Amino acid sequence: TSKRGNCYSWSSVFTYLARQVGFDAKAVVGTGVSPKGSESVHAWTEITIDGVAYTFDPQIESVYASRYGEHYDLFMKQYGEAEWGYKKAEEPEQPDTPEAPEADASLVALMDKIYGDKKDIMVAQTVLYNGMGSETERGLDWYLGTTDVQFDAGLASEAMITSQAHSIVLLRMPQGADMEAAKAKIAESIDPFKWICVGVNPDKVRVESNGDLICVVLDEENGDYYADNFLSFAVAE
Repeated sequence: TSKRGNCYSWSSVFTYLARQVGFDAKAVVGTGVSPKGSESVHAWTEITIDGVAYTFDPQIESVYASRYGEHYDLFMKQYGEAEWGYKKAEEPEQPDTPEAPEADASLVALMDKIYGDKKDIMVAQTVLYNGMGSETERGLDWYLGTTDVQFDAGLASEAMITSQAHSIVLLRMPQGADMEAAKAKIAESIDPFKWICVGVNPDKVRVESNGDLICVVLDEENGDYYADNFLSFAVAE
Protein backbone atom coordinates (compact mmCIF):
# COMPACT_ATOMS: atom_id res chain seq x y z
CA THR A 1 0.00 0.00 0.00
CA SER A 2 2.85 2.42 0.72
CA LYS A 3 5.18 1.28 -2.10
CA ARG A 4 7.93 1.28 0.55
CA GLY A 5 9.47 -1.22 2.95
CA ASN A 6 12.43 -2.14 5.13
CA CYS A 7 14.81 -5.06 4.64
CA TYR A 8 12.14 -7.55 5.77
CA SER A 9 9.81 -6.29 3.06
CA TRP A 10 12.50 -6.41 0.38
CA SER A 11 13.63 -9.93 1.25
CA SER A 12 10.03 -11.18 1.44
CA VAL A 13 9.10 -9.79 -1.98
CA PHE A 14 12.33 -11.01 -3.58
CA THR A 15 11.85 -14.46 -2.04
CA TYR A 16 8.27 -14.60 -3.33
CA LEU A 17 9.33 -13.63 -6.86
CA ALA A 18 12.22 -16.13 -6.86
CA ARG A 19 9.86 -18.92 -5.81
CA GLN A 20 7.45 -18.01 -8.61
CA VAL A 21 10.14 -18.75 -11.20
CA GLY A 22 11.15 -22.02 -9.56
CA PHE A 23 14.01 -21.24 -7.20
CA ASP A 24 14.40 -22.80 -3.74
CA ALA A 25 14.33 -19.45 -1.94
CA LYS A 26 13.66 -18.41 1.64
CA ALA A 27 13.77 -15.16 3.57
CA VAL A 28 16.36 -15.19 6.35
CA VAL A 29 16.36 -13.04 9.48
CA GLY A 30 19.64 -12.54 11.26
CA THR A 31 22.48 -10.06 11.56
CA GLY A 32 24.03 -7.98 8.81
CA VAL A 33 27.68 -6.94 9.08
CA SER A 34 28.79 -3.75 7.35
CA PRO A 35 32.19 -3.43 5.62
CA LYS A 36 33.43 -1.60 8.75
CA GLY A 37 32.31 -4.45 11.01
CA SER A 38 29.15 -2.96 12.53
CA GLU A 39 26.37 -5.45 13.20
CA SER A 40 22.61 -4.98 13.34
CA VAL A 41 19.40 -6.89 12.69
CA HIS A 42 18.82 -7.51 9.00
CA ALA A 43 16.98 -9.74 6.54
CA TRP A 44 18.03 -11.12 3.17
CA THR A 45 17.10 -13.91 0.75
CA GLU A 46 18.86 -17.26 0.62
CA ILE A 47 18.58 -19.40 -2.52
CA THR A 48 20.01 -22.91 -2.70
CA ILE A 49 21.36 -23.77 -6.14
CA ASP A 50 22.91 -27.20 -6.83
CA GLY A 51 23.18 -27.76 -3.09
CA VAL A 52 24.98 -24.47 -2.39
CA ALA A 53 23.36 -21.67 -0.34
CA TYR A 54 23.74 -18.19 -1.84
CA THR A 55 22.82 -14.83 -0.31
CA PHE A 56 20.87 -12.15 -2.21
CA ASP A 57 20.45 -8.69 -0.70
CA PRO A 58 18.28 -6.49 -2.95
CA GLN A 59 17.61 -3.93 -0.20
CA ILE A 60 21.19 -2.91 0.57
CA GLU A 61 22.32 -3.13 -3.06
CA SER A 62 19.50 -0.89 -4.29
CA VAL A 63 19.07 1.56 -1.42
CA TYR A 64 22.76 2.21 -0.83
CA ALA A 65 23.32 2.88 -4.54
CA SER A 66 20.39 5.26 -4.95
CA ARG A 67 20.64 7.06 -1.60
CA TYR A 68 24.35 7.09 -0.74
CA GLY A 69 26.16 6.40 -4.01
CA GLU A 70 27.64 3.22 -2.47
CA HIS A 71 27.69 0.37 -5.00
CA TYR A 72 27.91 -3.25 -3.84
CA ASP A 73 27.50 -6.57 -5.65
CA LEU A 74 25.35 -8.55 -3.23
CA PHE A 75 23.60 -11.03 -5.52
CA MET A 76 24.38 -14.76 -5.59
CA LYS A 77 27.23 -14.76 -3.09
CA GLN A 78 28.18 -17.68 -0.88
CA TYR A 79 28.26 -16.93 2.84
CA GLY A 80 31.48 -15.06 3.62
CA GLU A 81 32.07 -14.07 -0.01
CA ALA A 82 30.21 -10.73 -0.19
CA GLU A 83 31.64 -7.43 1.03
CA TRP A 84 28.79 -7.35 3.54
CA GLY A 85 28.49 -10.20 6.03
CA TYR A 86 25.43 -12.25 6.95
CA LYS A 87 24.86 -14.23 10.15
CA LYS A 88 21.76 -16.33 10.60
CA ALA A 89 19.86 -15.79 13.82
CA GLU A 90 20.62 -18.17 16.66
CA GLU A 91 19.26 -18.46 20.16
CA PRO A 92 21.98 -16.74 22.20
CA GLU A 93 22.78 -17.48 25.78
CA GLN A 94 21.67 -14.67 28.06
CA PRO A 95 24.71 -13.48 30.03
CA ASP A 96 24.44 -11.57 33.26
CA THR A 97 24.43 -7.88 32.43
CA PRO A 98 26.44 -5.67 34.81
CA GLU A 99 24.62 -2.77 36.35
CA ALA A 100 25.37 0.45 34.49
CA PRO A 101 26.23 3.62 36.41
CA GLU A 102 23.66 6.35 36.92
CA ALA A 103 23.21 8.82 34.10
CA ASP A 104 25.07 12.11 34.44
CA ALA A 105 22.29 14.62 35.18
CA SER A 106 24.04 17.46 33.36
CA LEU A 107 24.38 15.33 30.21
CA VAL A 108 20.70 14.39 30.38
CA ALA A 109 19.75 18.07 30.64
CA LEU A 110 22.10 19.00 27.78
CA MET A 111 20.70 16.21 25.59
CA ASP A 112 17.23 17.67 26.02
CA LYS A 113 18.49 21.08 24.91
CA ILE A 114 20.20 19.56 21.89
CA TYR A 115 16.90 18.13 20.65
CA GLY A 116 15.23 21.52 21.03
CA ASP A 117 11.98 21.61 19.09
CA LYS A 118 12.91 18.64 16.86
CA LYS A 119 11.78 15.72 19.02
CA ASP A 120 9.72 13.92 16.39
CA ILE A 121 11.61 10.66 16.78
CA MET A 122 11.26 7.96 19.46
CA VAL A 123 14.62 7.51 21.17
CA ALA A 124 16.15 5.39 23.91
CA GLN A 125 18.95 6.74 26.07
CA THR A 126 21.88 4.59 27.21
CA VAL A 127 24.50 5.42 29.82
CA LEU A 128 27.99 4.88 28.42
CA TYR A 129 30.99 3.99 30.52
CA ASN A 130 34.57 2.83 30.03
CA GLY A 131 34.83 -0.94 29.85
CA MET A 132 31.33 -1.29 28.37
CA GLY A 133 31.88 -4.47 26.40
CA SER A 134 30.16 -7.45 24.86
CA GLU A 135 28.46 -8.38 28.11
CA THR A 136 26.04 -5.51 27.47
CA GLU A 137 23.43 -5.50 24.71
CA ARG A 138 25.67 -3.27 22.62
CA GLY A 139 29.26 -2.46 23.38
CA LEU A 140 30.90 0.95 23.41
CA ASP A 141 32.21 0.46 19.88
CA TRP A 142 28.61 0.47 18.61
CA TYR A 143 28.14 4.06 19.77
CA LEU A 144 31.63 5.45 19.05
CA GLY A 145 33.17 3.00 16.59
CA THR A 146 36.02 2.46 19.06
CA THR A 147 36.76 1.52 22.66
CA ASP A 148 40.01 3.53 22.75
CA VAL A 149 38.51 6.83 23.94
CA GLN A 150 38.60 7.35 27.70
CA PHE A 151 35.90 9.56 29.27
CA ASP A 152 34.41 10.35 32.66
CA ALA A 153 30.71 10.15 31.71
CA GLY A 154 28.74 9.37 28.59
CA LEU A 155 25.18 9.32 27.30
CA ALA A 156 23.82 8.03 23.98
CA SER A 157 20.41 8.75 22.48
CA GLU A 158 19.41 6.56 19.53
CA ALA A 159 16.27 5.81 17.55
CA MET A 160 14.23 2.99 19.02
CA ILE A 161 13.38 1.80 15.50
CA THR A 162 16.48 0.41 13.79
CA SER A 163 15.26 1.48 10.36
CA GLN A 164 15.81 5.10 11.44
CA ALA A 165 19.44 6.24 11.30
CA HIS A 166 19.77 8.55 14.29
CA SER A 167 22.36 8.78 17.07
CA ILE A 168 23.57 11.52 19.42
CA VAL A 169 26.39 10.75 21.87
CA LEU A 170 27.66 13.04 24.61
CA LEU A 171 30.97 12.48 26.40
CA ARG A 172 32.43 14.34 29.37
CA MET A 173 36.19 14.02 28.99
CA PRO A 174 38.81 13.88 31.76
CA GLN A 175 40.65 17.02 32.73
CA GLY A 176 43.55 17.62 30.37
CA ALA A 177 42.30 15.18 27.74
CA ASP A 178 43.52 15.67 24.17
CA MET A 179 40.17 16.67 22.71
CA GLU A 180 41.33 16.91 19.10
CA ALA A 181 42.89 13.45 19.20
CA ALA A 182 39.73 11.97 20.72
CA LYS A 183 37.53 13.64 18.09
CA ALA A 184 39.80 12.46 15.28
CA LYS A 185 39.71 8.90 16.61
CA ILE A 186 35.92 8.88 16.76
CA ALA A 187 35.53 10.50 13.34
CA GLU A 188 37.84 7.88 11.83
CA SER A 189 36.19 4.92 13.58
CA ILE A 190 32.46 5.73 13.61
CA ASP A 191 30.38 3.74 11.13
CA PRO A 192 27.59 5.88 9.63
CA PHE A 193 26.04 2.72 8.14
CA LYS A 194 25.99 0.70 11.37
CA TRP A 195 22.21 0.25 11.19
CA ILE A 196 22.79 -1.88 8.07
CA CYS A 197 19.39 -1.22 6.44
CA VAL A 198 19.86 2.55 6.57
CA GLY A 199 22.69 4.95 7.14
CA VAL A 200 23.90 8.54 7.17
CA ASN A 201 26.02 10.09 4.45
CA PRO A 202 29.58 10.36 5.84
CA ASP A 203 29.65 14.11 5.17
CA LYS A 204 26.65 14.46 7.51
CA VAL A 205 28.52 13.03 10.52
CA ARG A 206 29.35 15.76 13.06
CA VAL A 207 31.95 15.32 15.84
CA GLU A 208 32.16 18.53 17.86
CA SER A 209 33.67 19.66 21.17
CA ASN A 210 33.03 22.47 23.61
CA GLY A 211 35.19 22.72 26.71
CA ASP A 212 35.43 19.22 28.23
CA LEU A 213 32.46 17.87 26.24
CA ILE A 214 32.33 15.97 22.94
CA CYS A 215 29.18 15.48 20.90
CA VAL A 216 28.81 12.93 18.08
CA VAL A 217 25.78 13.36 15.81
CA LEU A 218 24.59 10.96 13.10
CA ASP A 219 21.37 12.19 11.52
CA GLU A 220 20.70 12.81 7.84
CA GLU A 221 17.94 15.40 8.19
CA ASN A 222 18.55 17.32 11.43
CA GLY A 223 22.20 16.57 12.18
CA ASP A 224 23.43 20.13 11.73
CA TYR A 225 20.60 21.45 13.92
CA TYR A 226 21.52 19.10 16.78
CA ALA A 227 25.26 19.74 16.49
CA ASP A 228 24.76 23.50 16.39
CA ASN A 229 22.53 23.30 19.48
CA PHE A 230 25.31 21.45 21.28
CA LEU A 231 27.81 24.17 20.40
CA SER A 232 25.35 26.82 21.61
CA PHE A 233 24.28 25.21 24.89
CA ALA A 234 27.24 23.11 26.06
CA VAL A 235 29.02 24.51 29.09
CA ALA A 236 32.29 23.01 30.32
CA GLU A 237 32.53 22.32 34.04
